[in-house]
Amino acid sequence: MYVETQEEELIIRREPHGEVLARHPLCHGKGELIKNRQHTRDRSKGIHAYKETVIRQFKDQEKAEQFIHEVGIRYPRYIRDQLQVIQCAITQYRQDIDEALAVCIKDQLWSANDLRDIAQHFTRLKETKTSKPNSIQEPKNINPAIKATAATREMDDYIKILGGASS
Repeated sequence: MYVETQEEELIIRREPHGEVLARHPLCHGKGELIKNRQHTRDRSKGIHAYKETVIRQFKDQEKAEQFIHEVGIRYPRYIRDQLQVIQCAITQYRQDIDEALAVCIKDQLWSANDLRDIAQHFTRLKETKTSKPNSIQEPKNINPAIKATAATREMDDYIKILGGASS
């Protein structure tokens, strides 16, 4: 890869004078991320085919079609990005994605991020439930005749320990 700067642009090429692979504005700030969104988009499928592929992965395809239609109305310029987030959510939260879809439709939440966040929430809830014991169990082998009490001190003892004056 060959990187060069021209005026206020960073240019990336495979060969010294070959085809331009990417152009980015120069970053003058420290730690700024300059990213062309086109690099991460899946452009191998048309939008319609991409929608159909995503819809088929839900159990209730009618609800999925409604959800994706509504997302498309609200985010027409970013529908490919929205579909990409939905696809990642399906892959990552397979067990809870259909329940999350139902919540999104019921509450009229028409965003891929909402779907992902709700599915993630359901997954975390299930993980929390499985890691906690179902009921508090009494400790075994405790002799009821043994009674323990904590020692108590006067307030002046604490004041002396902390270096204050006693009354």
